[in-house]
Amino acid sequence: MERHLPEVLDSLQQIPEKSPYTRLFLTERRHIRSEIDRYLDAKVVIRSLKLSSGDVTGYSRMRLGNNRRRDAMDGGLEDEIVKSFGENIPET
Repeated sequence: MERHLPEVLDSLQQIPEKSPYTRLFLTERRHIRSEIDRYLDAKVVIRSLKLSSGDVTGYSRMRLGNNRRRDAMDGGLEDEIVKSFGENIPET
């Protein structure tokens, strides 16, 4: 995304200008926060949300449980996938 960042930010800047009642919800990456602030000026209200490992684990298990092919994954694989998600929660 880094090389596309100027185009993405330009597009983000146009959304509130052309559609002022639109609300954007973005995941935050610390290294581009200042860029977002600069491009979107005072039109941005920032709300920080912090995921807990329990939230990620519960959501992951729920989504994996919705798998249409129940025979495609055993409990060990599901546990490994959920553990991997939990270990990769970014720190805020």
